[in-house]
Amino acid sequence: MKYSKQFAPGTSHPVLKGMLHIWSYYEIEEVLMVKYTMDEDQTIKDIKYLNMISNIYRHRKALQTGTVRSTLENSPSRQLLEAELVRSLKFGVELEVISPVRSTVILEKMRAVGIDMEAPTRAHETVTGWKLVRDGSIVTSDSCPFGFEIVSPPQTDFKDLEKVCKVLKENKIKTNFSTGLHVHHEIKELKRQQIIRVYEFYNKYESAIDSMLPERRKNNRFCKPIKEVIETVRSSSTKSSLLKKVAGAGNSMYYDGCRYYKINLRSFIYYGTIEFRQHHGSIDFEEISNWILFTHKIIDRATQINRNIKPLENERISNNAKITEMVKELKIENTKLEKNLKTRFEKYGLLGSSLANSLASAC
Repeated sequence: MKYSKQFAPGTSHPVLKGMLHIWSYYEIEEVLMVKYTMDEDQTIKDIKYLNMISNIYRHRKALQTGTVRSTLENSPSRQLLEAELVRSLKFGVELEVISPVRSTVILEKMRAVGIDMEAPTRAHETVTGWKLVRDGSIVTSDSCPFGFEIVSPPQTDFKDLEKVCKVLKENKIKTNFSTGLHVHHEIKELKRQQIIRVYEFYNKYESAIDSMLPERRKNNRFCKPIKEVIETVRSSSTKSSLLKKVAGAGNSMYYDGCRYYKINLRSFIYYGTIEFRQHHGSIDFEEISNWILFTHKIIDRATQINRNIKPLENERISNNAKITEMVKELKIENTKLEKNLKTRFEKYGLLGSSLANSLASAC
């Protein structure tokens, strides 16, 4: 059997799980086989030629129908797009940081790499590009005496975010216990029930999500638990009542009272977005990008209008098991996003889970 020239050894082809690199061909009982590797993984694997072709064309069809975005070669953000996105990305980020240098230095560095960034005197002043503003909630240190927040304009990919993170690292910008990462997703078109599903999903897996983040982000006064507001969310019979009761629509004095939850709907009134506030401060591109994709997938799940969020059959299962269920429900199994979520759990939640299991066994 012969292979097509376009699939010759040495060529690379995007598939749903990343970039497939062809090494060589061989035959077994008149079946043409391919030796290949995926992305930066140098483990050589085998696949039937016809199966490989099927995977390649399945990816091409997905691109044509808009099911997935184009694979960006030679970019660290390429692998992050392996999870299938039902909705197109449109997000914004707020990065709270502490710095050893003044904001003017950061502005100059950002502009030098093509990031349009300004430093308005008022935190909520609207600008066309990125902005750098002071944040009074950030606790600084002697080595990093300047605290500020970097806010993006609406983004549809990770290119600018990657540049921003690189500049921050190069200039020794840091985060600490007082900093957070806030992600906004545009949801103007979502119906009442779909917005409620966002809350229901987070409430369902809240302890699992908590286990993937530092302890200080579990019950923080700036990102309070969803369980405290879920009954109010559920009782909203119209979108208007949801915005009034949960987002404080029409009540300017209700701002702080409704804003400081892990999910903030107040931003919908001004920007048409929903804000996820729980993540700790970070300037790590991979960590931030994966969290953006994770929260985006929660909204993807919520848009499935004929599928309500069902309670867990057993609330007493471990957080590790809940993460497995959550991954299935989000349809991100065998993706880099799943790997990132489980790595987070190993970092922040595994020790606590092991301790809890030991205590349970002792009882």
